[in-house]
Amino acid sequence: MLRETTTTRGPSLTDCVAAAMLRARDRASLSQHGAAAASGANRGSIADYETGRQLPPLAALASIAKAYGTTASAILAEAEDLFKRFSE
Repeated sequence: MLRETTTTRGPSLTDCVAAAMLRARDRASLSQHGAAAASGANRGSIADYETGRQLPPLAALASIAKAYGTTASAILAEAEDLFKRFSE
């Protein structure tokens, strides 16, 4: 999931947000379809967010996080922790 970029030694921050979102969905035991239904997002957007193709708008992140039983700030904090860990 976390891929190295050509401009840095570690994964990009986008990759870390993607990984944190995927981990949150896994902890919630939801499929992408289940996550989409619970959050009001479409499955394609969930997939784009989890692969790092696209960053979610903050409102979408908040809705998705709520469906996962967490908060947008918790997902972003996990992403920041991953970024710091892999950027050192």
